[in-house]
Amino acid sequence: MKNSTRINEEQSAELMMVTGLQDRCKEMSGKVNSLQRAISDQEEIKAKARSAVPSMQSLNNERENLLAKIALGEASQKDLESFDKKYAKELTATREARQLSESIISSADQTIAGLRRCLNNAELELTTLTDQKDSARLDFLRSEVEKVGAEYLELAYALTEKYKRIVGLEGLMRKFTANPNIRTVNSGIFKIPMFNLPAFKSLLQKEPAGIFPDADVAASFHSMLKTFMDSEKERVAELGVDLD
Repeated sequence: MKNSTRINEEQSAELMMVTGLQDRCKEMSGKVNSLQRAISDQEEIKAKARSAVPSMQSLNNERENLLAKIALGEASQKDLESFDKKYAKELTATREARQLSESIISSADQTIAGLRRCLNNAELELTTLTDQKDSARLDFLRSEVEKVGAEYLELAYALTEKYKRIVGLEGLMRKFTANPNIRTVNSGIFKIPMFNLPAFKSLLQKEPAGIFPDADVAASFHSMLKTFMDSEKERVAELGVDLD
């Protein structure tokens, strides 16, 4: 019971580590996504700032056309002066818009630079947490397989005992019938594989091939049959059944 309690406590610790790291990874992944969206938002701000600057190309073309007409005598200097008033007004508005745009873009660039540093740090932390999470998951699965291995070994002992009892009882039955019709063709094949787990460590030192030794011995029931039969004979005698 103490061993089972210790295993459960270790399992609980491994499980808490995994779930804790999963939560932290999820939180950090959300932070990375948030920073990426913030950078995208700043890029949109820059794009809008650039598009907000009006183009002077159309007015420049008009002024060039007007100058060409003046050269051909089709327009006067007075026409140019009138046009330049409009041109100067639009040029001033464009320069002001460009200055504002450049200011917005410069601020956005600085914001992006800061966000990118935060993003790099967050991505590094997420990578570290992911590695830790993978390691913790492996540790959790190892604790699970070790727990199952301990349970498996208990069942191996129990199954071997049941096998020996069947063989012993079948032997006793032969005193009263020529063939109890219990054995099968493969009833003498009884092998339980072991694994490279802590529960099997001492057994594997004796049986490196990995076959559970008690089962291997029990399978040699021809040499062990009398022992198995005597054990069962004693048991049924305690129940009040005399087989002599």
